[in-house]
Amino acid sequence: EMDGLAFIEAAQQLRKGIGFMILSGYNTFEYARQAMKFGVSDFLLKPVDPEQFLAALREMVAGLRQSEARFARHNEWLAALQAMVKQLAARIWETDEQAALTTLRHIADHCRTADADAGERTLSSCAPSIVQQIAQEMKERRVELSAEWTASRDWPGQADDCLEQLRTIVTGMALQLRGARNLGARNNMVRVLKYLEDRHADPQLSLKSVAAAFGMS
Repeated sequence: EMDGLAFIEAAQQLRKGIGFMILSGYNTFEYARQAMKFGVSDFLLKPVDPEQFLAALREMVAGLRQSEARFARHNEWLAALQAMVKQLAARIWETDEQAALTTLRHIADHCRTADADAGERTLSSCAPSIVQQIAQEMKERRVELSAEWTASRDWPGQADDCLEQLRTIVTGMALQLRGARNLGARNNMVRVLKYLEDRHADPQLSLKSVAAAFGMS
C-alpha cells in the first residue's frame, strides 16, 4: 500500500512524461514541496472549487501538449541528423573528401538549429554519436576504422573548434580507406603478375582465365 506521492514517484519511474495533479486535504508546506519535486503540475486543497479545478486541468493539458510537440520536433531533428550522418559515412566510403566535408558543414549547421527547449544539442554534444554512427556504418561495410579516429575524446565546447576536429577525423577516415584500397590493389597486381609468370607457357592462359582465378569480372 502506498500514498499519493509514493504512487506518483513509482509511476514516473515506469514512464516519463505523465501529468499529475493532486487534490489533497494536507495543507502543509512539506507535502506541497514534495509534490512539486515529483513534477506535479498543480496542488489543490479540498474542498476544490470547480472553476479552479477546470483551470488547473486545462493548464496541465496545455503543458502536456507542449511537451508532446517538443518531443516530436526533437525526433524530427534527430532523424534528420542521422540521415545526414549516414550520407557523410557514404561520402567517406567513396573517399570523396570534399563532398564529405561539405556534408559535415551541413551537420554543423543543423546542430545550430536545434530547439533550445529540447535540451542541449550542440555540435560538441552530438560529436561522439556522429563518430559512433560512422564507425557502425563502416562496420556494416566490413571496415574497421582506426582507433585514432573512433576513440573517445574530449570535444571542444566551441562549435568552430569542434568542427575543425571533426574535419580532421573525417579526412583521416577517408585517407585510411583510400590507403587500404591502394594497398589491396597493389597486392592484387603482385599476385596477378606472379600468376602470369608461373603460367606464361600455358596455352590455355587467357584474360578470361586470369580474371576467373582472381574473382574479377
